[in-house]
Amino acid sequence: MPLQTELMRRLKMIHPVIQAPLAGGGDTPDLVASVGEAGGLGFIGGAYLTPQQILEAARAVRARTARPFGISLFAPQPVPEAPKDSRRALECVAPFYAELELPPPQAPALAADSFAEQLAAALEGGASVFSFTFGILPASAIEAIKARGTFLIGTATTVDEAVALEKAGVDA
Repeated sequence: MPLQTELMRRLKMIHPVIQAPLAGGGDTPDLVASVGEAGGLGFIGGAYLTPQQILEAARAVRARTARPFGISLFAPQPVPEAPKDSRRALECVAPFYAELELPPPQAPALAADSFAEQLAAALEGGASVFSFTFGILPASAIEAIKARGTFLIGTATTVDEAVALEKAGVDA
């Protein structure tokens, strides 16, 4: 008799296999769809994708399979304060840039937080499952996800984090 759990039934999985959402390019729509077609649950790792890329990836998965799939993002984090003066640090690394014949280093610009736009794209993309890591989502995000009937998975690395996720209303 094949293994069947409540989680597997809810996510329409045949096999207890969840393909990790690999932010940074480790997954493709073909991989996500193939995992679903094989009876597991495939994931788009969307943390480093723009909202448009998330939508494109979700549409590409949906074009390849009718099976459930998920999209994963990082929980929003406070934007760090930019250093007031980074000249000394740039001077320290400038010789390495010159040695490699690269343009002189510039102070990095901090990216604007795009979580809200990424989440909107993930929800529009039609994934059956949404997951997140590195914290807890704001209550408004959890409400928006649940309002769509999307199964919500959070990542816990301690018992305290697991308890906090459960209290926040995360499904798994």
